[in-house]
Amino acid sequence: MRLSRHLFVATATAAMAAVPAVPAMAGTTPEMDGLLGMSTQDGEAELGRRGFNFVHNRPFIDGTLSNWWNSATQVCLALVARNDIFDAIRKAPPQACESMAGQGNARDFHELVGESASSADLALDREGFRAVDRHEGISLTSTWWYAPRTAECVKVDVAEDRVERVSKTPRYPACRVQ
Repeated sequence: MRLSRHLFVATATAAMAAVPAVPAMAGTTPEMDGLLGMSTQDGEAELGRRGFNFVHNRPFIDGTLSNWWNSATQVCLALVARNDIFDAIRKAPPQACESMAGQGNARDFHELVGESASSADLALDREGFRAVDRHEGISLTSTWWYAPRTAECVKVDVAEDRVERVSKTPRYPACRVQ
């Protein structure tokens, strides 16, 4: 009886240690603030505004685990989305974002910020992207670009013919159906 109890405790402890992402408490770090409970579309846009770039995602239990890297702060975040809602987040070791760590923001297109809209369009076209969706607001126009070869999706926000922001949006619906 005593052996089975110890076996249960050891198994449960090992199982908990193997879970790579657990819900974080609000305010754990500034990078995490406000992301829990956010839709993945809004959360990904917010991560882009905070300087994070999408690294990769993979299936995780009943959802998707995605990693995001911020080269300025050297922070890697692991987020779990279920039913298109971020419901777990934690700071991850840089190795979890190894494809981006130490490389700056490879292929994040932030060099387009400040460029004219037509210059950005040409640069993205040269990289194999094509426009898949567009939304025109009062002062901002957002265009989503998809590169079939690399399965990358980026959103370019333009105001007064100048690029204001570029963010990766890997789960944007218009990019998923391509």
